[in-house]
This record gives sequence, structure tokens and C-alpha cells, in this order.
Amino acid sequence: MATVSPDREFIFVTNYGSNTVSVIDGLTYQEMEKLNVGNGPVAVAVDPPVETLMRAQFLSFEDANSLISERKSFVRAYVANRNSKEVTVLKMDVSNGRIVEITNLNVEWNPVALDVDFQRGKVYVANYGFDNLSIISIPELIEGHRSGAVSAISGVGHSNTGVVADPSLERIYLLKEIPGEVMIIRPMVEDQSRIKTMTPVVGIIPVGSAPRSLMLDPEARKLYVVNRGSHNVSVIDKTTTREEKIIPVGKKPYGIAMIPF
Repeated sequence: MATVSPDREFIFVTNYGSNTVSVIDGLTYQEMEKLNVGNGPVAVAVDPPVETLMRAQFLSFEDANSLISERKSFVRAYVANRNSKEVTVLKMDVSNGRIVEITNLNVEWNPVALDVDFQRGKVYVANYGFDNLSIISIPELIEGHRSGAVSAISGVGHSNTGVVADPSLERIYLLKEIPGEVMIIRPMVEDQSRIKTMTPVVGIIPVGSAPRSLMLDPEARKLYVVNRGSHNVSVIDKTTTREEKIIPVGKKPYGIAMIPF
């Protein structure tokens, strides 16, 4: 869901079977547009409210101002197309709710999950069928530099099913179906020369069987992992990076969400 103003929201729905995304008005619940995207859209993420950027601690002054200015006028939705090795970026004008630009970016095989990290001006894409984590630079998209917008962190292995960035620590959590684990990855920095000889992987947290999705709680203290193969949810303390509890649930759980209070 994209919040474009305090009283206006839009819902983006991926339609896997028709290779489209539906845009629904959050007030009227009417479908406004059905947009063609790549082959097999399976996941969508949107830019957070502009207030999120006021707390950005990893961006330069120039990049933060650029993102704040852009977010006041436009919001982007990022669609992972599992079968076409692409992420489709939908740019919406917040004044009228219309999509004004559609951009397809090449990533790697079987992108199945993504996460918008406005704190760093990035979108992380988990590629199930390739040995890297794709990274989309939002400032590069704003500048119109499509060819230079996508980079990657290599050497993370295949079977990646989920990804989430930590808003307070220098970490990205990458979920791997085989083996069942959460990989802790160091984010890329502007000066890559100083970490050229360092592995991007800084930790591994074993979880249950065939994990499919994960999320941080609203306070970013715990990490929750849905284990489809073992029919449970792993609760991870991100400070100790250990699984502290296993919650039994129903058969073959798949997704997870949390309501903040």
C-alpha cells in the first residue's frame, strides 16, 4: 500500500497469471488501472512516507534532499517479476494517482522478494535462481540513470526467498530456503575500495525448514521467519543473532505481517 497523503492511499496488487499489476484506490476500493509488467509478478514494495527520510542516517545530505523532494511529488512501486529476470518500477504522480512512467530493470534469475530501504536509498532484490543480491539505487532512478541503477552483492548463494534491511544497523537479512537460514550481509558503501577484500557475509542464523518469508517488528528488535517446511515461525533476537523461540503454526505457512500499536 502506498500512502500519498494523510487521506489518500493506493493499493498495488500483483496478478501472477496475467502479468499485470492492479492499482486500487484505497478510498473507493475501485481498480483505477491495470498495468502490464514483466512475466510472473510475485511481489511488490512501495516507497514509504516522506517522513521516513527525515530519520535517514546513511544517506548523504544531497541524496537525502533529492529523495525528499522527489517523494513529495511521486511515489514508486517496485515489482519483482519471477519469470522475466526483471523488476518493473511504476512511478505514480501523487497529485492525481496516475502512473506517469514504467521502467523495467534487469536483475538476475527468479527475483521473488524485495525490500525498499529508504534509509540508504536502495531497493534490495532477492534472486532465487542466482548467486547474488541485486541492489537498485533510488537516487540513480531519480536522475534518470537507468543503466547505472542496478548493482549487486555477489557470493550469497542461490535459493533466496526473502530480504529485509535493518533501519538501525549496518545489516541486510537475506533469507535462504536451502539450507534454512538467515544470512547477515554488510550493505554496500560508496567507497567500495575499503571493503574490497572483505566478505559481504558477516553472519549466519539457522532457522527452520524451507523458510519462505521474514519481517522485522516495528521497533526493529526481533526478526520473524516463516518456515514453510517445519510449519512454524522462528523468532530471532537481532542483538544476539540467535533464534530465541519457535512458534508452531498451521501447515505450510507462507506470509507474515504485524500490526503496530
